[in-house]
Amino acid sequence: MATRERKVVKRGKAPKRTKLTRKPPPTAIQSSRPKSHKPKSGERQADKPKSETGRLKKLLRAATDRQTATADILKVIASSPSDVQPVFEAIATSTNRIVNGFSTTVLSIVDETVHLSAYTRTNPAADAALKTFFPRPFSAVSWSEAIRRGEIFQIADSEVDLPAQAPARELARLRGWRSSLYVPLLRDLKPIGAIGVTRAEVGSFADHHIQLLRTFADQAVIAIENARHFNEVQAKTRELQESLEYQIATADVLNVISRSTTNVQPVFDAIATSAARLFAPYETTLTTIHDSQLHWRATASLGRPVEAIERVRAIYPVPFDINNSPSARAIQERRIIEIADATASDTPKNTRRAQSAGEFRSITFVPLLDHRFHEACSIVRGFI
Repeated sequence: MATRERKVVKRGKAPKRTKLTRKPPPTAIQSSRPKSHKPKSGERQADKPKSETGRLKKLLRAATDRQTATADILKVIASSPSDVQPVFEAIATSTNRIVNGFSTTVLSIVDETVHLSAYTRTNPAADAALKTFFPRPFSAVSWSEAIRRGEIFQIADSEVDLPAQAPARELARLRGWRSSLYVPLLRDLKPIGAIGVTRAEVGSFADHHIQLLRTFADQAVIAIENARHFNEVQAKTRELQESLEYQIATADVLNVISRSTTNVQPVFDAIATSAARLFAPYETTLTTIHDSQLHWRATASLGRPVEAIERVRAIYPVPFDINNSPSARAIQERRIIEIADATASDTPKNTRRAQSAGEFRSITFVPLLDHRFHEACSIVRGFI
């Protein structure tokens, strides 16, 4: 009997299943390189501390304040070419505000004497004491030697640095300050003034405050020089204008003389009119001597009513009396006579009559002299 063979099939073992394990997150050491990114606009940098930002903003604000103050003072200089007082006051105010001072003064040095030119106010009693303190000899102030050398001068503590019982210490106590700084105003290396700023606290001033005061000092000197040059030009212009007016007046009179060889009245009128124009708003009256009397010849006035001129004319003729008539005395003594107040009790009789008629206050008598005779007198009167 045939036997059935069994076919044995060998099966291999099934592969073992491996468990999936989750890898732990990388530690700080194992972490990959940091991701780079651009900071967004306006994003604060992580490495910039807040305190540094605040410090920079404070410095920027202080620099802006200094530039604004400097520009403001330059504007005042430009608007006051002939007057330094507004500039001094602007410097005092700006300095006191920016330096956080207690009070500030601008001082001028003229003929070795210190004058108070501008100051910031504290209280009425202290301000009065400050004004009483000046003018003062330059050598008598504590900072004179340093300013004379063109150097700054600081008082860190008035109770320590100033001598006991010194007027400056008493002033410091009354004004209420303990520390101060003085910066010179120099023209051609010579001191012409100083800026002084005080504080209620003791201690030295910061370098940037000192530099600011030096800038203000330079601006003060510019203002002083501008005013000096401007006034010199103005004075020269006035001199030239007056000289031209004198020449024109003289030419006008000479022109009338050349045309009036037989009649002196037009000449008298021209002289009176020229004098009135030159000495406006004064009035001019011209008189001559005849038969021991002063006779009216001409009166001219710019803007005076005709009635007033007629009242003056009506008082003539008057006796040639040197005791009662300054006109007669001016001719007799061949000199100019001035009466500052014609209403005074000691005014001569004839002058009081003329004053009442012409309503003038002061009067000047100028003799018109002939080399052979004392012939006439010109009267120039000034009105209130």
